[in-house]
Amino acid sequence: MKKNIFLLSTLFCTTGIFAQNKLNLNYVENLYHATDNGSLTGTSRYKALSGAMGALGGDFSATQKNPAGASVFLNSEVTVTAGTNSTHLEANGNNSDKTNRFNLSQAGGVLVFNDLASENFRNFAISFNYEESVNNENFNKTTDLKSTNLNGFVNDLTSKISNTNFSFAANYRDKLNFGLGFNAKQFESFRYNALSEYDPVDNNNFVYTQDYSPNSVVGSGFSITAGVIGRITPEFRLGLAYESPTWYKDLNENSYEYFIEKGTNNFFAGRDTKYYVNNLNSGQKITGSAAYIIGKFGFISGDVSLIDYSTAKYLPENSFSAENNFINNHLKTSTALNLGGEYRIQDFTLRGGFRYITSPFEKVNLNLADKNMYQAYGNLTGFSLGAGYSFQSFFIDAAYSFAKQDRNILLSGNYYNYNGQVDFAHAKDLKEALDILSLDTSNRGYSRSFQNVTKKWSDFTITLGLRF
Repeated sequence: MKKNIFLLSTLFCTTGIFAQNKLNLNYVENLYHATDNGSLTGTSRYKALSGAMGALGGDFSATQKNPAGASVFLNSEVTVTAGTNSTHLEANGNNSDKTNRFNLSQAGGVLVFNDLASENFRNFAISFNYEESVNNENFNKTTDLKSTNLNGFVNDLTSKISNTNFSFAANYRDKLNFGLGFNAKQFESFRYNALSEYDPVDNNNFVYTQDYSPNSVVGSGFSITAGVIGRITPEFRLGLAYESPTWYKDLNENSYEYFIEKGTNNFFAGRDTKYYVNNLNSGQKITGSAAYIIGKFGFISGDVSLIDYSTAKYLPENSFSAENNFINNHLKTSTALNLGGEYRIQDFTLRGGFRYITSPFEKVNLNLADKNMYQAYGNLTGFSLGAGYSFQSFFIDAAYSFAKQDRNILLSGNYYNYNGQVDFAHAKDLKEALDILSLDTSNRGYSRSFQNVTKKWSDFTITLGLRF
């Protein structure tokens, strides 16, 4: 069960729903990362087209979006994708630490059964696909705030979704493809928040760690997908797909709870490890797709997805009333537009794509010291380029993608000078020791939403495939 005591990692006492409950916005951001955080993952072909493959199929990542695409494969096939990605946060034109990572991001296989087909069913297909999406955000802000002694702030966040998809699909008379899919997902999140404060009396800087930080969350869940692809004419195709909420059960959360305690000769700041188990229902998604085939030269395609957060909630509900109220009142449906095109020159292929995703977060007033409105993530804009070459049964694809998104970094809550101590001569009781060894950002005038922060990430991947 969620921690439900006074000192939370993110605490607000503001108007409306915030005034009556303690709200931890870390849970709300985790919901975003566990649902659809804008990452573009999968095969290089899928990424080069910015994910606009819902009505095309014949690709493992496209099958994960619309399982009907598995029956578009003409032959059995296996692929593996690897590459590098880079993420950094840019604040007022200044870059923070850049995170570079190499990863094996996709592996899949499909078995196409043409010999089992009947007069009406051209083929059946069973596919397997594994993908992972990693989000890294390292925000290190050296502040120069004339009205305060705050001179540094660190907000580190890493989240990861691993998805294993199994799909079954059939091709009916080369007119209608339909399929069902099962997704087994694993979600991981790690956060660390700290700040430094200058003490003019001691002429020294002191580091404070946010209560319940570091914090880690690990858990698994599943979702179900269903989809159809219709061939309206030999050139024109339409697709429709639905993905249920991901039902995460037993999200294991580990964090540190800080405290001030009286020792033999002094008061000191210590911490205990806390363990919690929660459940989460993420958002659901529906995708409409269209594609136009230009003979043997290529195609153009587009997808529109609606990501609905109305079904999202944390469980047990009585432990997450503030978070669930915030989700219901301040998270809206996100719309994703994906456009892509492919041009073939014999065995060589050129590809490109564009995507735009609206933010599910409304701007809200949290009564912060800097008076800024807070919106965790803004709209996302991205593009991609790629190429491929086919050697009959063997093929290779490459892709580069780039995206950017506005980001607000929230500084709030209670912080502790872990391992700090104060002798009895300077603190006569726990209350005075608490004032010295911890700080409340609201009382200090530090609470704020760092604006003009842009998250940028790019990656380069190569996919190797074999048809048989």
